[in-house]
Amino acid sequence: MRDHQPGRAVDRDQALFLAARPPRAEVAIVYNPLAHFVGGRQRAAAYGGPQGEVSGIERDSLLGVHRALFPTNVPIDFVHIDHLGAGRLSQYKLVFLVYPPMLPEASAAALREYVEAGGVLVAEARLAWNNERGYAADRVPGLGLWEVMGVREAAVETAPGGRTVIVWDGQEQLPGVASGSRLPARWYKETLEPASPRARVVARFEDGSAAAVTSEFGRGRTLMLGSYVSAAYQSAPSPETARFYDALLAWAGVSRPVAVSGAALEVRSLDAGSDTLLFFFNHAREPARADVVLRVPAGPSAATDLVEQRTVSVSSTSEGVALTVELPPAGVRVLRMTRP
Repeated sequence: MRDHQPGRAVDRDQALFLAARPPRAEVAIVYNPLAHFVGGRQRAAAYGGPQGEVSGIERDSLLGVHRALFPTNVPIDFVHIDHLGAGRLSQYKLVFLVYPPMLPEASAAALREYVEAGGVLVAEARLAWNNERGYAADRVPGLGLWEVMGVREAAVETAPGGRTVIVWDGQEQLPGVASGSRLPARWYKETLEPASPRARVVARFEDGSAAAVTSEFGRGRTLMLGSYVSAAYQSAPSPETARFYDALLAWAGVSRPVAVSGAALEVRSLDAGSDTLLFFFNHAREPARADVVLRVPAGPSAATDLVEQRTVSVSSTSEGVALTVELPPAGVRVLRMTRP
C-alpha cells in the first residue's frame, strides 16, 4: 500500500529537503518599521473610529502589495530598510517602497545607488516626508529622493473619506494596463509635479491633477504614486489593480519562473543541486486542473511525485518543461525534478 502522508514523505526524503534552498528573488518589498510611527494605532475593529482609514495602513500596505503579486508565482523577498546598503539591492530588478512617509536618512543613499545602477523603484505618496528624528523635509520626496524619482510634491490633502482613485493614462509605459484603468487608492491625494526632463505624468486623479509620474535616473527607472494603492488593494482588491502590479513585473524585466493556464494554482520551488522541488497548491474549494510550464534551462531526466512515489509525465517545449497538474480541493502535490 502506498504511503500518501505528506509528513512521512518529507521524513523519508529529509536530506533532500534540508539541502533545498529557495530560488533567487528579483522582486523586493522594503519593510520599514518607521512606518508605524506615522501609521497610527492598530485598529480595534476594521476601519472603525475617527481614524479608521489610516490606522493599520502601514500593515495593509505591506499585505496589499504582496497579495497583488502572489498569484504571479514570482519569488518575492521582504528586505528590512536597515539592510539596503553594501549593494544588497543589486540582485533585485524591482523594489517596492510602500507607505514611506518616514525613512531613515541612511536608506536614501542605498536607494539612489540602486536606481542609478539600473534598478526599478516604485514608491508611494509622501516619500521621505520625515527622517527618523521626525524632521520634516522642505521638499517632498525628502532626503534628496525627489531627484531620483524625478518629481516634486506640488500639493497634498487627505482624500474625502480617505479614499481616492488614480486613473491611468500611460498605456505605453505599462502594456496590459489600459488607458482609463481606475486604481483605487487610500488616504492621501498628493499632486505631483515632474522635476526632470525625463519625467512624465502617467496617471491623474479624477480632478485631473497629476497622480503618478515615471522617470529615469542613471540607468534605472522610477514610478511615483501620489496615494496608497497597495493599502487599498488589501482592503478592496480590484482586477484593474491586479493587472497593474502584474504589468510592473514586465516593465522591470522580472523573470517569470512558471506559467499556469486553466485553474489558478500556487506554484513554488526549491533548488537542491541538480534537483528541483516543486510544490503545487490548490486553494480553491473545487477540483483544479491546470497546464503548467516551468521555465528551466534544460528538461528533466525524471519527475517523481514524492507523496505518491510515482513517475509523473512531463514534456519539453521551447519555453521549458510542461506538465498537467490535477488537484482536489485544498490539495497539495510535491514533485522532484532531476535535471540531466
